[in-house]
Amino acid sequence: EVDGVESYNDLRTRTGQFLADMIDRHLKQTVIAVTHGWTLNALIDHVFNVGLYRSAYLNAENTSVTYIEYLQQHDYEPWRVHFIAQTPHLEVFPNGLVTSEWEA
Repeated sequence: EVDGVESYNDLRTRTGQFLADMIDRHLKQTVIAVTHGWTLNALIDHVFNVGLYRSAYLNAENTSVTYIEYLQQHDYEPWRVHFIAQTPHLEVFPNGLVTSEWEA
């Protein structure tokens, strides 16, 4: 740990609280969050319930898009992950057109 710098476990706690707050405040609504890659790792760790001394490492490129969904009806495994760190908006066809296809 470095003085004045948030630890990864503190970040995970904070992102878990963020998810809980979003569920409480915006249940059945769509929420878009813009974040840094390290925070995305912490969010995915929370969604997958990864233990405190492990981490799901994502190599998320800048502007990547992640789509997760909270399923209220499930008491266990309430999250559905549609995709993580996708970047089809950065792919260019040989003719120079940008693709808009998303894998789900």
